[in-house]
Amino acid sequence: MPTAVSLRRLIPPGLLWLLSTTVYLWPPIYQRLGAWLPVMTADGLRLTAGTVSWLALAWFGHRLFDLVVAQGRARPLPQLLNDLVEVVLFALALFAIMAWVFDQPVTGLIATSGVAVAVIGFALRDIISDIFSGIALNLEQPYAIGDWLEVQQGGPVGKVVEITWRATRMVTQDQTSVVVPNGVMARGRFMNFSTPQRHFRVNFPVVLEYDIPVERAHRLLLAATRNLPLVMAQPEPDVVAESFTERGVRYLVRFYVADYSVFVQCRHQIAASLHRHLRLGGVPLPHARQDLTLARAGRAVDPRKRRTALLAHVGLFQALSDDDLRQLGDGLAVRCIATGEAVVRQGEPGASLFVVVEGLLRVEVDAVAVGTLGPGDVFGEMSLLTGDPRSATVTAETAATLFEISDEQLRPILRHQPELVAGLGAIMAERQHTRPVAATADAEPGDHRPAVPLLVRIRDFFGLAR
Repeated sequence: MPTAVSLRRLIPPGLLWLLSTTVYLWPPIYQRLGAWLPVMTADGLRLTAGTVSWLALAWFGHRLFDLVVAQGRARPLPQLLNDLVEVVLFALALFAIMAWVFDQPVTGLIATSGVAVAVIGFALRDIISDIFSGIALNLEQPYAIGDWLEVQQGGPVGKVVEITWRATRMVTQDQTSVVVPNGVMARGRFMNFSTPQRHFRVNFPVVLEYDIPVERAHRLLLAATRNLPLVMAQPEPDVVAESFTERGVRYLVRFYVADYSVFVQCRHQIAASLHRHLRLGGVPLPHARQDLTLARAGRAVDPRKRRTALLAHVGLFQALSDDDLRQLGDGLAVRCIATGEAVVRQGEPGASLFVVVEGLLRVEVDAVAVGTLGPGDVFGEMSLLTGDPRSATVTAETAATLFEISDEQLRPILRHQPELVAGLGAIMAERQHTRPVAATADAEPGDHRPAVPLLVRIRDFFGLAR
């Protein structure tokens, strides 16, 4: 709807047109004014009034177009089209002034202008083509200021900052300017990442070896995309097996990005998260190779080595020797958790800790989500080493695989090497001070016990000498 401010913009050209037209068409007025003005005759005043009348009418028509057409659009009218309408209206006004005010034939002028336009048009055909392409683009509006475009496949991607008569100017994320003629934009192919919505889906390819089950690959890849800051929660990310390649099965990790301005940072987060989940899950990324024998493709991963390597990454067990880690890995239990299943519940007794191998888990304290756990994270260590009840509920956000270590596996190691208790106590005390609640299911909020009392509690729980 036109506003009062926009309607008031029609008043100056309307009043000027009404006044000049009255003077031009009413002889008594311009004759009497011509007698009063010593510097201008009555005929000169009439011609001036007629000229001003047509120019004021063109001015009024341009503002009326801006009011009726431009302000009725969801997007602002492109400046190029606005300028074109203004030029056409004032050009018609000049022809009308020549024909009806000065009584001059315009047929010859039009013919002469046509020849001149043809000569100039032939010399500037590329520029004129770009101008008319710009007009077509502004009428159709396949893109606008602020949209992110990829010019041709594999070409530069930039944000549109200006659309002129001849070219479209973009600025890339490297802060370099790209100027593309409108003729190229109209005739070629470009991709708009900002329409019909600002968000769009990204396909991130990952190749895994054939001996990795599809279900496990899906679980690993999907867990790696959850809860990343720049990945949209809705629509939800997903994983599909796309094809078979020489190196393995090609999967597409598909997720949505809110805007192209964060596209590069989002891909970095996805790549880093995928690398971490696959590495801690013991799944290698395949590399180019040639098999010179008829042996079965793929290589088996020693489960024992995989368990020992994962435990070695856990800070809580860094004080253990390689033999202790192998002994601990041989006795642990592997638990497969379904989506939505609770691993531990707040307030329940517990005598084991868990190491996340695959998947994503949600930590809740008093039914309030406080964080998530991923591959390599540990929870439940306070219950294992001190006998305290569980202080949080941990639920599987996705299907997950866990290593469970009970006090029955850890007790013989500590009794055989009681000096390890001091190292465990120091590590746990540091974890209580530095780790957030989301990182452990047994850390009471605000609980900052010093290393010595915690060490005493561990020794008392396992029946070791102080």
